[in-house]
Amino acid sequence: MKKLGMIITFIVVALLAVGCGKKIEDTASKASNEPYKLRYQGETGGVTPAELAEDLGYFKKVTLDYQGTYTGGPESIQFVATNQLDYGMSFNGAILKSIAKGVKIQSVITSYGSNEDAFLGFFAKKGSGIKSAQDLVGKKVAVNIRGAHYEVALREYLHQQGISKDQIEQVEFVTMPQINAEQAVINGQVDVAALNGLFREKAIERKQTKLVFKDLDAFKQAYNAGSYFFKTDFIEKHPEEVKDFTQGVARALEWTKTTDRKEVIQRFEKIMKERKRDEPLDNLQYFRGSGVETKGGKFTDEDFKRWIEPLQRVGDLQNEQVDTSTMCTNEFNPF
Repeated sequence: MKKLGMIITFIVVALLAVGCGKKIEDTASKASNEPYKLRYQGETGGVTPAELAEDLGYFKKVTLDYQGTYTGGPESIQFVATNQLDYGMSFNGAILKSIAKGVKIQSVITSYGSNEDAFLGFFAKKGSGIKSAQDLVGKKVAVNIRGAHYEVALREYLHQQGISKDQIEQVEFVTMPQINAEQAVINGQVDVAALNGLFREKAIERKQTKLVFKDLDAFKQAYNAGSYFFKTDFIEKHPEEVKDFTQGVARALEWTKTTDRKEVIQRFEKIMKERKRDEPLDNLQYFRGSGVETKGGKFTDEDFKRWIEPLQRVGDLQNEQVDTSTMCTNEFNPF
């Protein structure tokens, strides 16, 4: 978790450095009827809820301005905090820690979660003998980013299974893109890999690895895990645009839940073909939903609170009371 701490510290310093300088540039005049262009990062080989909302025609006051590929929540927080993006997406625990460190952002709607259809799975090689939490002590585990959702989920699972703090610290976390993680397990480079989305589905399909546990086992229920956020001063300056963005994403999330899966995938194919980013369409067959549990992606009291204790346990949050009540808002959500 130390690496995330360093990243968040950099974010705070960067934010302070630009705080009295460059302001967010309006890409559309308030007096104009032109929609406001929201700078964002997309995901290669997938369609985000915001991109779906735009394609479905749910936005009236905003449009999306693609700035490149999303690589992770901490970077997304950094880019929004330093005015390089207008909105970002991250694991709620990382957002919580950033706000606690002084970064002025606020989450406006859930972007992804975990349930029985769309969950985070931890996979070991078949025949490896890794079956329980105790078997993970001293092992190498591949995660996409240090200190983010995947690592916190594993640490919480081990804690809930009675593994001591000292033993948990014996787990070696290896940063690795998910596209390489399954093969790394098969080749013996790592013992376990955290896999989500199409990478989870492909691992299940190929049957060369086995599922050791799900993140649901750590939290005992389905849950909202990550969210879209804006800088607080952006929200103050552009409340109507933030409201439009939020309602559009909320409707898009519900559309994926109430629409036949085949139709959803066909829509994703259309979007990806039209944006011409040279992406494989075959992977869309592995789509199992966003995992968002609440209607329209509304927040619950636990969406941020559940991460306080796990982050405090490893020293990423101080032990004083952390107020999560203003870290997210349902003000702009119509559901």
